[in-house]
Amino acid sequence: MSYHNRNQNGKSFRNNNFLKKEQTNNLCDICFKEPFKYKCSKCKNKTLKICSMDCYKQHNGKGDHYVISEDNKPDIVEHVDENNEFKYLIENEKIQNLLKYNTVKYHLHKIYQLLLLDHNSIQEDTIKNRKDLEQVIARYLSCFRQNGIYRNVAIEEFVQTCLEEISNNESKQSSLS
Repeated sequence: MSYHNRNQNGKSFRNNNFLKKEQTNNLCDICFKEPFKYKCSKCKNKTLKICSMDCYKQHNGKGDHYVISEDNKPDIVEHVDENNEFKYLIENEKIQNLLKYNTVKYHLHKIYQLLLLDHNSIQEDTIKNRKDLEQVIARYLSCFRQNGIYRNVAIEEFVQTCLEEISNNESKQSSLS
């Protein structure tokens, strides 16, 4: 990242505001005087910066370790609603195992975020309606599939398993009708 900006004449100058911000972020979170050298290993969701053993003892003595609160814990599917149309996917053991991979979770989250968007809020000329948005999502996902440029085995297996389960479920539903 560059610390230099250019003025109207094209000459570079140092952005001192950036440096001040950077320096305050490097200070110990206990004494706020010295630059930090260590991070508290007991703090789970926020890394507490510490400059010395004295500051660590002060922090440790209080017992103020940051832990993941109940509100911020990831949702674990323990009970599935009987009326949930995707219950068979949620309870599938293979899908549950694939959801343990960070790459699968990350890209599914990205797709989920895109699905939540209103196509009117996207400032891109190629997306004019919901169908265009769905095509963009499909292209994004296809990049990680078997023939995609970013081929990922876990994502390919996740997609294939979901498609197979959906197909099997549709076959069961049509045979019951």
